[in-house]
Amino acid sequence: VIGEVPVPMEKISLYSDETLFYSFYSMPGDSMQVAAFNELVSREWSYHIELAVWLQRLALSGALPHTSTENYETGSYVYFSPITWEKKEKTNFRLYYDQLLKL
Repeated sequence: VIGEVPVPMEKISLYSDETLFYSFYSMPGDSMQVAAFNELVSREWSYHIELAVWLQRLALSGALPHTSTENYETGSYVYFSPITWEKKEKTNFRLYYDQLLKL
């Protein structure tokens, strides 16, 4: 009997962002989805529950929000679109912290 080949989790830090996005979106309920989630979070990506996209502060803006409160921040972000499978920019976006997935 040939079993599944285990994914070498110790190598996940070497995966590209796009490979991690693929693992996250295409392997729901799998341990690889959780591993991809954790690795993306370690790379300062955040998953937006309502929009179902990954967001990261735009590096060119100095990674600081334009405005920040206890409940949200407004700034420039890169997001990954699972529809077009590319990274895009959002400027002057208001990000509510309670809309981010936490594990």
